[in-house]
Amino acid sequence: MIIPIVGFVSIKFFEIDKFFYIIINFFENNELFLILLIIFEIIIFIFNFPTTPFLIFNISVFNYLGLLISILSLISASVLTYYFSNLLKLKTNNEKISFYKMKYLSKNLFIKIFLSRFIIPFYFHNLLCGIIKIKLRTFLLIVLIVDTIGLFLLAVLNDIILS
Repeated sequence: MIIPIVGFVSIKFFEIDKFFYIIINFFENNELFLILLIIFEIIIFIFNFPTTPFLIFNISVFNYLGLLISILSLISASVLTYYFSNLLKLKTNNEKISFYKMKYLSKNLFIKIFLSRFIIPFYFHNLLCGIIKIKLRTFLLIVLIVDTIGLFLLAVLNDIILS
């Protein structure tokens, strides 16, 4: 939680938000730019780059439209990483994966996945869920709930610090 606070405070302190307003005025009504931004972020998130700076950028520049862009990017990247990890599972048959699958899927699956989404980094959580073959419906529900909560907290933090 410290990284977003430092990011928003540095935006306010160094007056980077004036630069963001130039970006907003130039690209605000350009749907092609927004679509390309979503595609770029999906690619970045799939290849295990840190997500927080991009999320802070989206929310700082585009406010609640940035929140929607971030949600779309995170969910799309999560699902694609989930599917890629399913392909990885097909190529490897490891005893350790079977052990962790039995341990992870034993009881309280929804709660375990929900809480691990907050603890395990974004990319590794998606890989883990795909490798142990959690149902896609359960995975999507958890990703939608947890990421939406986190992004709304970032948006509120942005409003508090930048106002």
